[in-house]
Amino acid sequence: MREAVLSLDKNDPTTMEHGPRIIGLLTRRLENFLNSIVNGTAPGLLKDPASLQCRVLKLQHAAKWIFDSMSKANS
Repeated sequence: MREAVLSLDKNDPTTMEHGPRIIGLLTRRLENFLNSIVNGTAPGLLKDPASLQCRVLKLQHAAKWIFDSMSKANS
């Protein structure tokens, strides 16, 4: 997820078109994985899923900021 957010190219029109959906899909998959750990339906790979959830939230905010700044620049 972090690599996906950091690799967003503000000058690429494909990023503007498909980037938000890709980040959304990655976010949903990570959230499902974290929920399965919390609910005990996945192997206990992580000792602190709350910490990872916080990191995912920060990355979501970073991606949203990038897309917002790109859309303002294109306006």
